[in-house]
Amino acid sequence: MNWKLPLALAACTLSPVCYAQNPAPAATPVPVSPAAAPEAPPTNVLKLPPQTVVPSPAPSYAATPGYYTMPFEGDIPSDRMPNYLHVNMSIDGGPTSGYLVDTGSTGIVVGAEELPHFDPNGEKGDLTYSSSGRKEEGVWQTVTVTFPDAKYHGPNDGKPHVASAKVRVLAVTHLSCVNMGPNAAGCKPSNNPNPHMLGIGFGRGALRAVEPNNPFTSLGDMNDGTIRTGYIISHAGIHLGLTDATAAGFTFQKLLPRTDAKPDKPAGFPKDWITPPGYFAVDGKKSPQGTVLMDTGLGNMMLALEGESKPAPIAEGTPITIYLPGGKYHYQFRVGDKTKATPIKVNWVYPRSGTYVNTGERVFNLVDYLYDADGGYLALRAKQ
Repeated sequence: MNWKLPLALAACTLSPVCYAQNPAPAATPVPVSPAAAPEAPPTNVLKLPPQTVVPSPAPSYAATPGYYTMPFEGDIPSDRMPNYLHVNMSIDGGPTSGYLVDTGSTGIVVGAEELPHFDPNGEKGDLTYSSSGRKEEGVWQTVTVTFPDAKYHGPNDGKPHVASAKVRVLAVTHLSCVNMGPNAAGCKPSNNPNPHMLGIGFGRGALRAVEPNNPFTSLGDMNDGTIRTGYIISHAGIHLGLTDATAAGFTFQKLLPRTDAKPDKPAGFPKDWITPPGYFAVDGKKSPQGTVLMDTGLGNMMLALEGESKPAPIAEGTPITIYLPGGKYHYQFRVGDKTKATPIKVNWVYPRSGTYVNTGERVFNLVDYLYDADGGYLALRAKQ
């Protein structure tokens, strides 16, 4: 079929990130391919409250002028982000290791053997990754994590500033495969797994995810109000904490709070927010508004269309356009064209959470990413 791309995309031919002149387009059904995997369809679909894709006024961070900077582990290409982002971290004073920074999950998942004081009698727990079908099982354990490469910037208040957090981690003892997701074929069961996942996302998982499991929103300096609870991901690395200077130039999207948290949530639990709104177009056909997950932990892209999509790859050469939260930026590519923004592959998946797109990590070549857990904002800024 020979559909024309929206007029607003004409300005995108010179740059993969462009200003979106139009509001959310009218919904048009997107053609999908037949199912190509034996994955079971969802028995129900998560319903989210309506959201609006519009910029929000930027909040003030004048009251919290401190922050940390932390480089990524390894060599960083000068012209793009590394394919996956890793930072150095230690647990309970143990050896420093590299951990994959994952905005698509919440919480640290690590092999039990990595914990200096592992307690096999702790509370049982598990976490399943929807893209790979990996089910990590083990026990929850409270630990202190430290980021040795983080450097504090801020007022000289005479206090020691160490980027550390007391959080619960999932100490994994067993890995099984649940035959779900476009990367399920790569899952290999193990009785001695050794994952190093640092989940820093929001709106992920069940109630457990809103407990202090995310060290990027649970630093001691955040808990005592010295720095703002939030972070920035850019080519320079990670900023822990937000200031007016570091947040300059970002376009903000106000987030809606999650409603599944306990009303009597104990003090010290970070706030949690719903995945922000956005939409996509496939071969010029626009989806209804759904949600957009910008996921540093995934090399692929996953698209879901409520009531229609089933697991199947999207053919090479197909034009894809992604409209990001905040209403300012959208970008486009053709499947397989190997630009900075092009995922390794693009797949239709079952709409377990309604219409949505998981962008994968390549979009971070185009924009810097800010998450404000205190105020409930996601913000984006085009890379210079």
